[in-house]
Amino acid sequence: IFQDLIALERPQAKTRKLNLEKRLGVQRASLRQQLRQTVGEQQLQALFASLPADKKRWRYRSNARDMAKPKQIASALVNQYLQDNPEFQAFQQTVQALDQYNAAAFGQRTAGRTLAHKEAELRERLTNALFEACRELPDNEQELTMAGLAKNFTTADIEANRQRIDALRQANRLQPTPAKTKELRQRRMALRQQNARASQGKVQQAQRELTKLSQKSAPLNAAEREARNFLSDRYQQRLTLAKLKLQAPWEQSPTEQQQLQDLTAYFTDVVNVPITQLTSERVAQMQQRLAAEHRLNGGSVVSGVNWSKLRPEL
Repeated sequence: IFQDLIALERPQAKTRKLNLEKRLGVQRASLRQQLRQTVGEQQLQALFASLPADKKRWRYRSNARDMAKPKQIASALVNQYLQDNPEFQAFQQTVQALDQYNAAAFGQRTAGRTLAHKEAELRERLTNALFEACRELPDNEQELTMAGLAKNFTTADIEANRQRIDALRQANRLQPTPAKTKELRQRRMALRQQNARASQGKVQQAQRELTKLSQKSAPLNAAEREARNFLSDRYQQRLTLAKLKLQAPWEQSPTEQQQLQDLTAYFTDVVNVPITQLTSERVAQMQQRLAAEHRLNGGSVVSGVNWSKLRPEL
């Protein structure tokens, strides 16, 4: 009724409001359309990796526990997209004009409500647009997404993939499908490569630190030289192991397969090793490693250099 009264008394005001709402709709649609073109492939892959197996939950208003992380990732992508975005700034100007109209019509106590509501509505639409982009990936692009997972190996990327693997494993127990089984297999392979690449990065950083310590002005004493040589060999073994894990099994020669098996056994976690893996051969390899580490840890390193940060696995 109030809107009709305004239209009778000030038809131009009613027309202005309609024009603002039309402009707002066009700007909102434009922002939504450009979002998918702006978000990078790797960013979309990270979001896809965090989503649960049940696609019905892929929506902004889902309160499911396994949607908390995807919503957080999507929200960060939306914030990044809107920051310093000229289209978004134009959208805000239109909303502010509409907010001023509503405040004049319904009282100043309503000032700011339209602005807050329309911005929240836009963020919800953009977040759902990202989820739809993940849902509507064609089969060949999903394959590419799986293969691209291994290229993202930050702690967050690895954890997102691990959570997705757990969700798929549980879903497959309840209702196994070929698609879930295939994705689970691909993600496990990707997780193996993610961990290998992360290990590479850590070892290469440790190598740089070791080089700096070796180049200090004071000469190394005998214990330090022993520690340097031991750690240098250890890092090289780690890099070799990571390289072998990044290779496809069918691309490895028998020698490389044996080397992978030996290095994996050598670097097995002696604290959390499954009892089923404790063959006599593996136990001997682990004892050999522990004996070497014990000699190094008991060495007389007296120069004041903090070697402990270079040997966190000992």
